[in-house]
Amino acid sequence: MTDFAQTPPAVVYKYVDDVVRLSWDLSPLLRLTATSFDVYVMTPTTGRLPFDYYANRWLPLNGRSYGAAERNDPMQPTMQIDRVTAADAGLYAVEVHVEWTSALTGASLPWNNGTTTFSCQLVVLGVYSCCQWVTLYFRLNQVLNSVLNHTSV
Repeated sequence: MTDFAQTPPAVVYKYVDDVVRLSWDLSPLLRLTATSFDVYVMTPTTGRLPFDYYANRWLPLNGRSYGAAERNDPMQPTMQIDRVTAADAGLYAVEVHVEWTSALTGASLPWNNGTTTFSCQLVVLGVYSCCQWVTLYFRLNQVLNSVLNHTSV
């Protein structure tokens, strides 16, 4: 199934306070006949949730800095963070469980069932603690002084 879906890059780099929009287009899977789909989303904040619960329950209650998608379409799940923080870094994924059914009998064909996960790693840049800033300041100061005094560090 990975050949069908359009997914975000495997790794996305964003700075603190940036906006990030991760979107998956699973609609080409609808061309497969006699199947049913269960779609789950996974984020560092939510863990693994059914898409319908994520879109209709979790987002309205916990949507702190998360933008809602224009459509609540499980075949085009979209996750948007309006203001990225260090806590948003991590794995974002969409899991699709496909159940094939027999066109003749309507019975499930368990040997053809499968699950595919499409994932994206969000890396948040520019996250420094106070101690890291102080260390960086002193190191840059050392380098600058050595350049100005023509000495080695």
